[in-house]
Amino acid sequence: MKVAKRRKGVGITGGIVVLVVAAWALTVAKTAPEVSVSVGDRSFRFSPDPEDILLKAWIIGGYGPPGGPPWYFVYGDGRVEKRRRGAGVVESGYLTSADLMELLRLAVGSGLMEYDSEEVEKRLWETLGGSYSNSDAAGTKIELILTRYTAADGTDSGPVRKVIAAHDAFTRVRFAPDIQEYQAIVGIMETLREVTR
Repeated sequence: MKVAKRRKGVGITGGIVVLVVAAWALTVAKTAPEVSVSVGDRSFRFSPDPEDILLKAWIIGGYGPPGGPPWYFVYGDGRVEKRRRGAGVVESGYLTSADLMELLRLAVGSGLMEYDSEEVEKRLWETLGGSYSNSDAAGTKIELILTRYTAADGTDSGPVRKVIAAHDAFTRVRFAPDIQEYQAIVGIMETLREVTR
């Protein structure tokens, strides 16, 4: 009966070393330097990792196409995926690093990280003199995911996840073009639709 020779360096100790090295490599890969950006008196950081989601956007309510309205996902490397319920990714595209930066600056610079629907509604009513009728139009939800955020008042937090829900932003922006939050929501959705055509 032949007995197999044991290889040097392989075994429990060798396996532990391999696991430690693999874990270290994975940690280094996931801790790519964050990108820091300033927009006026606000600043933020985000992960450029291609697996990290920075922004999600979707339509809620209203009448949509069969299979429901699309969901958009924006990743740290600029990849944009358009998904439909039950169908997965149906279309995708890429934002250049400059376009990704512009999209995030639009979101943060417009005040979406401090979005307060009641306050925005109040400004809408003031702009229109109290005459606006809610329609059956769809709403929009946008979720921003940043590793760090510093507000205009200096409040610093991170990681931060902010979900914004705006009813009928596409119609309201026509009646109240000075409300920058509506401008940003519409601009974000139009950019994502264009990239995934």
